[in-house]
Amino acid sequence: MPVKAGKEQQEQIDEQKKTMDRRQNEIDALRQIVCELRPDATALSPRSTIG
Repeated sequence: MPVKAGKEQQEQIDEQKKTMDRRQNEIDALRQIVCELRPDATALSPRSTIG
């Protein structure tokens, strides 16, 4: 039954997206806190580029 397998896979993908969005929100919140506490901590700023 390929339809059922496809649906289950889509549910897994949706669940992973939710988890990634939650993690990204947490990371953004932590960065915001760090930037407020230490304005010189530009390495953690979302605007900075790695490299």
